[in-house]
Amino acid sequence: MKLNFLKVLNNQNNTPEEIAEQMVALELRQVEYEKQLDALRQQAKELRQKKLCGEVVADGQINEADRKVENISLDLEAVTESIARLGDKLRKTYEAIVENGTAVHAQKINAIAPELDRLTEELALAKAKVLVISQQLWGYNAEVKLRRGQFFDDDPKSDGIMKEEAEKLKTSVKEPTYFTKFTEAQNYSSWISSLNIDQESERLLNKQRAKMGVPVKETV
Repeated sequence: MKLNFLKVLNNQNNTPEEIAEQMVALELRQVEYEKQLDALRQQAKELRQKKLCGEVVADGQINEADRKVENISLDLEAVTESIARLGDKLRKTYEAIVENGTAVHAQKINAIAPELDRLTEELALAKAKVLVISQQLWGYNAEVKLRRGQFFDDDPKSDGIMKEEAEKLKTSVKEPTYFTKFTEAQNYSSWISSLNIDQESERLLNKQRAKMGVPVKETV
């Protein structure tokens, strides 16, 4: 994948996933450079060994081998340093997420408050209609019967009608529902309260490593 870590380092709005993606891309490059460095060092040493044994080896050959070793060493240092900087940024990003967690949770809940009010009112109106209809069937014991849950007792005469109508009504329900959004907000709050930054960072990195073919590291 394309390396874009400088942009990520200079951007204040990157997600943890974006940071981890660049870290793992650099880890891939790091492995490549380490292999190249080992090979180039070996070549440079072999040239020196030949010269020590009296073979004719031009100084230019040795200097060129040294230059290649130095260049790849600097490339490897740049990659290693960038991985460290991205790791620091990943930690700070998670720290900011934790610090703002309560506010973000409140925003999520406030955003769906009007929907809660609307559904609560609709439910109250529906309950009133059910109560009045029930009273026509069971008299003034209807409310007791409803509150005890007997309203949903099996009824061969009406269960089919109720289920058919419920399926029709479900087609007009927009997703995600209030319950889905409320659950997501609560799960977010729980995640924030129990977040271990080191473990979460390593989990995210290992997820990216698995996607990109980099060896997954053991989580301590």
